[in-house]
Amino acid sequence: MTTLLKAIGTVPSAAVGVLFVATVVLLAAIVAHRLLRRSPAGRHAVVLIALLTVGLCPVMLRIARPAGARLTSFLPNPIKFDGSLSRSESPAPIRNDGRTSSSPSRQFPLAETLLVLWGTGTTLCLARLIRGLRVMSSVRRSGVPLPDARIESLQNPLASAFGCTLPKICASERVGVPVALGWLRPTVLLPASFLARFDDRQLFQILVHECAHALRYDTLVGFYQRLLAAGLWFHPLVHVANRLLDRSREELCDNYVLHFVAPAEYSQTLLTVAQSLSPVPNGWFAPTLVQSARQLENRVAGLLKPRRCVMTRLTSRTTTIIATVFIGGAFVLSCFAAAPTDEQAIRATIMDYIEAYYTGDAARMEKSLHPHYLKHTIYGSEGQLKMSEWTGLQMVQAVRSHVPKVPASGKKDQITVLDIAGDVASAKLVTTYWVDYMVLSKWNGEWKIVSVVLRENDSCCPD
Repeated sequence: MTTLLKAIGTVPSAAVGVLFVATVVLLAAIVAHRLLRRSPAGRHAVVLIALLTVGLCPVMLRIARPAGARLTSFLPNPIKFDGSLSRSESPAPIRNDGRTSSSPSRQFPLAETLLVLWGTGTTLCLARLIRGLRVMSSVRRSGVPLPDARIESLQNPLASAFGCTLPKICASERVGVPVALGWLRPTVLLPASFLARFDDRQLFQILVHECAHALRYDTLVGFYQRLLAAGLWFHPLVHVANRLLDRSREELCDNYVLHFVAPAEYSQTLLTVAQSLSPVPNGWFAPTLVQSARQLENRVAGLLKPRRCVMTRLTSRTTTIIATVFIGGAFVLSCFAAAPTDEQAIRATIMDYIEAYYTGDAARMEKSLHPHYLKHTIYGSEGQLKMSEWTGLQMVQAVRSHVPKVPASGKKDQITVLDIAGDVASAKLVTTYWVDYMVLSKWNGEWKIVSVVLRENDSCCPD
């Protein structure tokens, strides 16, 4: 249980690092999106790679953590406790009576509360996503094949347009707008009424757009977007980037149609489709031909721009450059985010100190101590208090020669960093039997324990 609590205690700093890197990456993508106004393919690639990079942030932060830690731990430990014992009374005996204590009082757990809120919001978003998946699966199963005469008139032009095997094309009474559904084997669904309302040329334009979504696996990308939005539901830039990617994806599939028909003709087809537009059920992430009237207005305006770039995909070289910039930049940021702060470094030093005591690791104890380390241990009852003095050499030799037999249930520690002022800090370590009040100093770039005043933990010794 103690190990689990320690692991949970590291989550807030890791979460802050992920949010920092994700924010910088998304801001860069949004700026790049605005600069690439003429190229839907360029905008789509930039935002998609940025969102993929955000999803990789926890992994990159994990990989970068050793590199970040080396920023403050590359110097060898200069302390060697190899002199003779300095003045001191005999060290106070190590208490080991197996008694346990009640948990020490704690301040309001702000970090834990925020994590609970984060997890609750994510759970609710995932529940909504699962509901949407079930609805989409049901709608997909409702599709029926197109009439033979209609499909034969469209099959050859579509196959010639894409030069590959087409996705399954069906009609359904449960959709009000053309849509592509499915992850690995997408299906294109047309509203059943469209077969009578649109001629073959118009249906060809509609199906080119939706088949492009299916062949590009845009539904799978949409599923990833919703997973990312569920994990970072409180981050506004994630939702902004998702909307930009949705818009760029529609414009990119419009480019497929523009290779076969004039912009004005395709715009008229979209306007006709919009007249029968019905709202998409909540929780869907399937790409549809028309999602809203405002989006349609912007798309038509873009279609009619004379200098519009109708490229449907970037070259592999350009895509590699964009991916290298975003992923490489995010990894560099992760290295800085993973570098321990002063408070984290202080906690790590104190953990070295107490774990060395528990495990008999003299080298680890030596690493945590300042050359002029001194500890005063206060023990005894009121009116008969005694004090013993421990030097760094004594501490190292005591740990080396005697491993305290502390039961697992007794290995409880709570670290509170009380104050940090430049290169000096104070902290409090509460264990089952003792309370340590510490003064630390940054020595050659590393935090070391300079002095300790240790007092018996009264909560373990009730009257």
